[in-house]
Amino acid sequence: MIKVRPEDGFKAGLCISGQRRFLTRHNFDFREFVRDGIDIERFRAIKDGNLERAIKAAEAREADNGRRR
Repeated sequence: MIKVRPEDGFKAGLCISGQRRFLTRHNFDFREFVRDGIDIERFRAIKDGNLERAIKAAEAREADNGRRR
């Protein structure tokens, strides 16, 4: 399971305030996001260009982690 984390948003060019506003608007728990990340599958139905960039950053991070093992 891949989770989107704040650092993925940063890599997509998003500030933490913008991430908080987005999550609140879509009824996600910001604290959960900061603490554990949020599963990509929970975001799939939301069509948003910024979110898509953050998802791609999360997928790239996980792919890099897999290559390092």
